[in-house]
Amino acid sequence: MGFLNRSPETAGRLRLRLQDPRVHRPLAVLSSGLLLAASFPRPSLAPLAWIALVPVLLAVRGLTARRAFFVGWTAGTAAFIFTIPWIVATIVEYGHLPLPVGIGAWILLSAYVGLFTGAWAAFARMVEPYPAVLRTLGLAAAWTALEYLRTHLFTGFPWMLIGYSQLPFLPLIQFTAFTGVYGVSFLVAWGNAGLASAFASSEDGWKRISAAVPPLLAAAVLSLHGAWEMSRPAPDGDALHVAIVQGNIDQSKKWDPRHQREVFETYQRLTLQAAERLREAPQGFRIVLWPETATPFYFDYDIAWTGELRDFQTALGVPLLFGTPTVDPAVAGRPVLHNSVILLSADGSAGPRYDKMHLVPYGEYVPLKPLFPFLEKMVTAIGDFGEGREFTIMRGAGVPLGTLICYEVIFPDQARRFVAAGARVLVTVTNDAWFGRTGAPYQHFAMAAFRAVENGVPLIRAANTGISGVVDARGRALRSGPLFEPWVHAQTVIVPKNAGTFYSRHGDLFAQAASAVALAMMIAAWRRKERRLS
Repeated sequence: MGFLNRSPETAGRLRLRLQDPRVHRPLAVLSSGLLLAASFPRPSLAPLAWIALVPVLLAVRGLTARRAFFVGWTAGTAAFIFTIPWIVATIVEYGHLPLPVGIGAWILLSAYVGLFTGAWAAFARMVEPYPAVLRTLGLAAAWTALEYLRTHLFTGFPWMLIGYSQLPFLPLIQFTAFTGVYGVSFLVAWGNAGLASAFASSEDGWKRISAAVPPLLAAAVLSLHGAWEMSRPAPDGDALHVAIVQGNIDQSKKWDPRHQREVFETYQRLTLQAAERLREAPQGFRIVLWPETATPFYFDYDIAWTGELRDFQTALGVPLLFGTPTVDPAVAGRPVLHNSVILLSADGSAGPRYDKMHLVPYGEYVPLKPLFPFLEKMVTAIGDFGEGREFTIMRGAGVPLGTLICYEVIFPDQARRFVAAGARVLVTVTNDAWFGRTGAPYQHFAMAAFRAVENGVPLIRAANTGISGVVDARGRALRSGPLFEPWVHAQTVIVPKNAGTFYSRHGDLFAQAASAVALAMMIAAWRRKERRLS
């Protein structure tokens, strides 16, 4: 009540203090960081993404491009400091490195991702003289271009692009079948730019909100179209009865030879439960899924363990898709290790093998190791992995499957290439034990769900400690399991006979077009400034 009783003079002084750039800019930076982080899982407050960038856009008005970059970079860094704190637990608890190293890596990675928000804020300052409608479209295009760049630069880190925040709004995101997740990012950035324009405008009436209405109208139209698409009957397809086995193997036991028998018997026991549930299913194809590196041995290299798995599979009589480390013959005097997925047919014979193509830096290999020999891999239980070279389609389970291993599922182009190559189901196997009890498993699952919508195919996820589950072609989670519990689930998935979408066939044309528009606007703004100064 004391605040309400303040004198007009006190209230006036408070307003003046909030208008001081030394106060309102740090507040804007903090507000944008918190709002953006809160829009992602968890807490997944998706509507906040539509206003998260407004404080930054208002704060950079009138600044030089250099100062605008600093404001945007600070806001982006803050957003990811709040979004990826799981980095510390991963490095300290599982990498066994000191706490200061974990905190330093967390801050450095956040600061790197923040550079893209900084570049966007500098772009906002450059196009400030443009008419409001054109300026807001340019800002949406630039945000999309920078997310596309972040996906590919230095092997890429497209963790939590802003479009992923909108997963709870399933009708809205159906148009990703044409644009990929980048289309949703464009729409959200456009909405933020429009609202910021309305707040900053000195016009009255329609002119004040003219830039804010188009993105909101576009979101409404796309949502209505998406709702109509989701209400249509599902196309005819084949029934695939899938059983997911989540072993919940503690990371400290996973590569300890003393626990090999315990780990293997855990998967055997749970798989027998899974097979029993599959036998109760009606007519259709059947398959059991194990997570990433589920076998505590190198398949086809550790002969005794491989033979035991084949015998178990023969008795099981159901195809088994599982993650395993593998070894290729020596190249340049040393064997090549791979993080692989293998399909065993119902009679126990080995079918296709997929080797992971997009490896995790410092988790599965060390970049630039010849130049910096003192750098070490965080995961030291096994050696550096080699990259796979082929988008292998698994064809031994009745319907063709495309497999993504862990980190690969956050790369839209990698998933769509499997569908373009003939996959009618996407399967992702992962070991999210590294994340601990943080928001990261939920973030990872949300990104995986987008791959289903983009490509119009179901997605099945088997995770060592969770979240395992099944997502239909519209992004609906048909079932998802708990974290850090053993879990077996059987689900019937209808696999469309004609899989694939515009995005599957043509890729990131939308993101590339947005990048071209943003680049053209930046060059035009630069030339305009040069003419004004000359």
